Amino acid sequence: MKMHAKICSGKKENCCSICGVKYMEPRSLKEHVRAVHQKLELKYSKCGKPIKYRPNLHRHEKKCKGAPI
Repeated sequence: MKMHAKICSGKKENCCSICGVKYMEPRSLKEHVRAVHQKLELKYSKCGKPIKYRPNLHRHEKKCKGAPI
């Protein structure tokens, strides 16, 4: 219920100290800092495709045929 109230209020309390972008979830802020400011990428093990954000990695896993990029 807390999460639902947080989403409905639209409050974004997690702010990036580097660029000021605000997020509702701490994990979203953490992903942002990792991908944008630390320039760290994830690589899919089957094809080696570099991916910035974890949700995109999961989406790619579902579609990938495993051929190297």
